[in-house]
Amino acid sequence: MHLGLRVTSGAVVALCLLLSVQAQVPLTGASRPRRVGANALQTPTPAGLAPASAPGVIERVASAPPPPARTDDQVELNSDLVLVSAVVTTGPDGADLVRGLKSNDFSIFDEGVRQEISFFGDESLPLEIIFLVDASQSMQVHKTFQREAMGTFLRTLLRPTDHGAVYWFSDQLHVMQDFTDKSGSLNSAIFMIPSGGATALYSAIAASSNKLATKTGRRAIVVLSDGRDTFSGIRLEDALRQAQSTDTAIYAINTSFARWAVTEEYRQNDPLEYLATETGGEVYYISNPDDVEEALSRLSGRLREQYVLGFYPSAERNAGKYRHLKIRLNGHDGSVIARTGYYSR
Repeated sequence: MHLGLRVTSGAVVALCLLLSVQAQVPLTGASRPRRVGANALQTPTPAGLAPASAPGVIERVASAPPPPARTDDQVELNSDLVLVSAVVTTGPDGADLVRGLKSNDFSIFDEGVRQEISFFGDESLPLEIIFLVDASQSMQVHKTFQREAMGTFLRTLLRPTDHGAVYWFSDQLHVMQDFTDKSGSLNSAIFMIPSGGATALYSAIAASSNKLATKTGRRAIVVLSDGRDTFSGIRLEDALRQAQSTDTAIYAINTSFARWAVTEEYRQNDPLEYLATETGGEVYYISNPDDVEEALSRLSGRLREQYVLGFYPSAERNAGKYRHLKIRLNGHDGSVIARTGYYSR
């Protein structure tokens, strides 16, 4: 089967470069329907976003450098390939990961039309991750998470090819620790974040997603917040679009509610649940330090163990139009966690 690519190096290198293609999705086009309602950095407002009306809503996004000359360690590929990362779970509350599946165990549908899977991988991918901490919640984070537990989580999560960063936000976005492979530096940064201020959550997520657009590999943001936005100059849908356009999964840790106290009605109206569901992430509720280890272990598994499915859309597409995706399992029990759509190129 012709995949529109020529692999000249290891599978991991190829897969990382394939994932970087999705960050080039245009930001123009139809809006998604609404479902719910120190070193500051600046950059121009991304195309397709309403300009921030509140002062200090920021982001630092370096313009993408010109592509380097292709070498024998690079991959030539067709930019029409759409890649989707997926996690398959089973058991009570989806606690167990399903491993060892093959491409014929999946079906993928683009606007209800089944697509031929042209690329499949189940390797552990390099990870580029931003820990995004709400300063108004930082005291609760410090109280709930013991430094040792967080350190163990980071050491387990990050491998030599992975990089993490720690950002914090109030009315502005700040970099406490830029991208590094040193888990100890990340852990120290999380416990140095100051407390207080407004909450420009949506702007911080959009800016962080743009920062990840220049990275290759698996992209994710882990938000530590209660999900309340009090200061952003953009909408929730704008933040979602930025995450979807850069193929960034949103995970969140909410330290304000116990898991048993979260009702279905709350989930349906929670901005973090919305962002996580649409981008293939999850939200974890922790109000008791005794729950930290379980939640961090589950988060680590979701971030590390993924299937990657690629297809060439069979239908003619309008650039910038949002298209709905659905992934189903063939002959297996389990639930698929994946993004629900993409913006066509």
